[in-house]
Parts: sequence; C-alpha cells; structure tokens
Amino acid sequence: MDGFRPNKHYVREMRRYGILPPQQDGADEPIDVYATDRAYWRSFWYVP
Repeated sequence: MDGFRPNKHYVREMRRYGILPPQQDGADEPIDVYATDRAYWRSFWYVP
C-alpha cells in the first residue's frame, strides 16, 4: 500500500530482534514490511 508506515511498536520490536538496524526509526526512510516480516520469520528457521 503506497505511503504505508508501520507503527512505532513494530519498528521497535524489529530493531530489538535485530531485523532492522538500530538507527532506523521508520520515520525517515520507508520500510519494506514484507521483506522485514520475511526476515523475521526466517530468523526462526533451523540452520544446522
């Protein structure tokens, strides 16, 4: 959706889990939430 910005809680948690860099706050630059969600769920994959 054009112009969509995730809320501050989403950005905070994605930074907390290491998915987004600590300096990204979501207000300055747009966040691809689809790629962010994929990276979040991929972080749970088992890698031997």
